[in-house]
Amino acid sequence: RGIGVKKDIDKAKALYKIAIDNGNVLNAGFNLALLLLDEGNDKEGKLLLQKLAAQGSGKAKQHLSQLKN
Repeated sequence: RGIGVKKDIDKAKALYKIAIDNGNVLNAGFNLALLLLDEGNDKEGKLLLQKLAAQGSGKAKQHLSQLKN
Protein backbone atom coordinates (compact mmCIF):
# COMPACT_ATOMS: atom_id res chain seq x y z
CA ARG A 1 0.00 0.00 0.00
CA GLY A 2 1.53 3.31 1.01
CA ILE A 3 0.95 6.82 -0.12
CA GLY A 4 1.28 7.51 -3.82
CA VAL A 5 4.17 9.91 -4.20
CA LYS A 6 5.56 11.05 -7.51
CA LYS A 7 9.24 10.14 -7.91
CA ASP A 8 11.53 13.11 -8.19
CA ILE A 9 15.02 11.79 -8.90
CA ASP A 10 16.58 15.26 -9.16
CA LYS A 11 15.26 16.19 -5.73
CA ALA A 12 16.44 12.87 -4.30
CA LYS A 13 19.95 13.44 -5.68
CA ALA A 14 20.02 16.95 -4.21
CA LEU A 15 18.95 15.66 -0.80
CA TYR A 16 21.57 12.88 -0.87
CA LYS A 17 24.22 15.49 -1.69
CA ILE A 18 23.08 17.56 1.31
CA ALA A 19 23.28 14.46 3.52
CA ILE A 20 26.81 13.81 2.26
CA ASP A 21 27.80 17.40 3.02
CA ASN A 22 26.39 16.94 6.54
CA GLY A 23 28.57 13.90 7.25
CA ASN A 24 26.43 10.96 6.18
CA VAL A 25 28.96 10.09 3.50
CA LEU A 26 28.84 6.29 3.34
CA ASN A 27 25.08 5.72 3.40
CA ALA A 28 23.94 8.73 1.41
CA GLY A 29 26.86 8.37 -1.00
CA PHE A 30 26.03 4.74 -1.66
CA ASN A 31 22.38 5.54 -2.33
CA LEU A 32 23.36 8.43 -4.60
CA ALA A 33 25.74 6.15 -6.51
CA LEU A 34 22.92 3.63 -7.04
CA LEU A 35 20.63 6.39 -8.32
CA LEU A 36 23.29 7.54 -10.75
CA LEU A 37 23.84 4.00 -12.03
CA ASP A 38 20.08 3.43 -12.36
CA GLU A 39 19.70 6.52 -14.53
CA GLY A 40 22.57 5.42 -16.78
CA ASN A 41 25.27 7.70 -15.41
CA ASP A 42 27.75 4.83 -15.06
CA LYS A 43 30.90 6.97 -15.03
CA GLU A 44 29.85 9.16 -12.11
CA GLY A 45 28.17 6.29 -10.23
CA LYS A 46 31.24 4.05 -10.45
CA LEU A 47 33.54 6.91 -9.49
CA LEU A 48 31.48 7.58 -6.37
CA LEU A 49 31.44 3.87 -5.49
CA GLN A 50 35.22 3.77 -5.84
CA LYS A 51 35.59 6.75 -3.49
CA LEU A 52 33.29 5.10 -0.96
CA ALA A 53 35.14 1.79 -1.22
CA ALA A 54 38.40 3.63 -0.54
CA GLN A 55 36.79 5.02 2.63
CA GLY A 56 35.96 1.49 3.78
CA SER A 57 32.38 0.96 2.56
CA GLY A 58 31.83 -2.78 2.29
CA LYS A 59 28.60 -2.23 0.36
CA ALA A 60 30.45 -0.14 -2.21
CA LYS A 61 33.21 -2.73 -2.56
CA GLN A 62 30.65 -5.50 -3.03
CA HIS A 63 28.67 -3.54 -5.60
CA LEU A 64 31.81 -2.68 -7.56
CA SER A 65 32.77 -6.34 -7.71
CA GLN A 66 29.28 -7.19 -8.99
CA LEU A 67 29.55 -4.52 -11.68
CA LYS A 68 32.83 -6.01 -12.91
CA ASN A 69 31.26 -9.47 -13.34
